[in-house]
Amino acid sequence: MSYETTVVTPNEAVVGSTMTFDVAMTGDMMKISYRGYGGTKMYGEDNEPVYGDDDALFYPSPGEYTPWPGQVTTQYMPYQFRLDIGGGATRPTVDTCRVVIDVPDIMEPMNDIEIAATGTRLPIRETYHVIENVQVTLQDDGGQAISVKVMDKDPKRGPLIACLDAEGNWVKGIVDATPQGY
Repeated sequence: MSYETTVVTPNEAVVGSTMTFDVAMTGDMMKISYRGYGGTKMYGEDNEPVYGDDDALFYPSPGEYTPWPGQVTTQYMPYQFRLDIGGGATRPTVDTCRVVIDVPDIMEPMNDIEIAATGTRLPIRETYHVIENVQVTLQDDGGQAISVKVMDKDPKRGPLIACLDAEGNWVKGIVDATPQGY
């Protein structure tokens, strides 16, 4: 039995990350193979024509299947997997079949950030695609703030932080914060 997955194309945010393949299958003589679709730009260089010869393929041809090494570093190109299970006494099954891409986390600790009464965006210096978590600690500065709240996790402008008084009104304060994302 052979099974080919649909084509998987990692987005630009995960290029350079580690890609693994999670598969649970049963049978005799099991083999996992994969192939990439070239990793070349669809339109070539700027000084080249957009379309090639009439006989040329518009999209790059898929490469040949090669044995799966267990993990690869992702490129911005399509990937496809093939599962081969030989015939034998055990009935072939595929229970789990999924691509896993592990993107390295970015953590950016910040100390003594002054939060205005109207809220303040954290001054992020890293480039994030997504901010998943923001750990914030309110400092005792003698002011009215008794709690702190993450209002949003904007990856471009920085997370919006607000300090709150006992009635829930926004007030100024000082915090330590650590955004985490990728």
